[in-house]
Amino acid sequence: MRQKGFAHLFLIIIVVLVVIGAVGYLGYQNAQLKKQTGETVVTSETSDIQASPSEPSVNVTPNSDQTEQDATTTTEGDLQTIVVPYTNQPSWETYVDDIAGFSIQYIESPQGEFNSHLKVYEAEKGKYVKFHTCNTPVSGPNSGKELCFRYFDIDVRNNYSGGSRRQWLKSNYYNINNVSCTPIYFANVQMADSNAILATSDCSSFGETYVAIPKGNSIITFFSNAFSYNNDTNEFKLNDHFKKYLSTFKFIE
Repeated sequence: MRQKGFAHLFLIIIVVLVVIGAVGYLGYQNAQLKKQTGETVVTSETSDIQASPSEPSVNVTPNSDQTEQDATTTTEGDLQTIVVPYTNQPSWETYVDDIAGFSIQYIESPQGEFNSHLKVYEAEKGKYVKFHTCNTPVSGPNSGKELCFRYFDIDVRNNYSGGSRRQWLKSNYYNINNVSCTPIYFANVQMADSNAILATSDCSSFGETYVAIPKGNSIITFFSNAFSYNNDTNEFKLNDHFKKYLSTFKFIE
């Protein structure tokens, strides 16, 4: 009986030792696995943050800036150029601002079936003049009544100290510097013996066009509700009537 009891005890001890050994082995394997996994993660993070010598970093330009650069380039000397030669219109009326030193001609007498013409809506010499386009419908509820709408303004500002005309426009006219109005296209304009600059966008209902003409420490700026850029051909296109009025502008002594 003692031998049989001793055998049972010995068997229990063997089983316990086997269990302890198995647990210890599993613990060792688990520790090794964790160590290997930790080393792999560290190596992966290190390789991700290190820059590769063969792959230089790339700066991404926002789409709106890219569009503007594609259409104009970044330097004013490389802008596309629009030529507006001077044209005298003897039969037109002449508006003279002897303080700012310029004149412009416009059609004051009614023309055609709808009596279309321009009129000076408001003006203060040395500061601004606003032209409205007017016509008289021959039918409908407004038949026989003259209807006038804003056409273009001329604004005079005496704060130009040379340098970038583009930056001057951005500093003086809100919409040219308004991020919601991008892209804004720029072009050189040769007119009135001066190197003017055009800025245009389609951010409003009809678009906007500015033509800024430097003279000494002043810049005389035309503003019109019109978009002067063709997105399909990537070319500038001034409204024919607006361009005709621009062509009569000149500086006077």
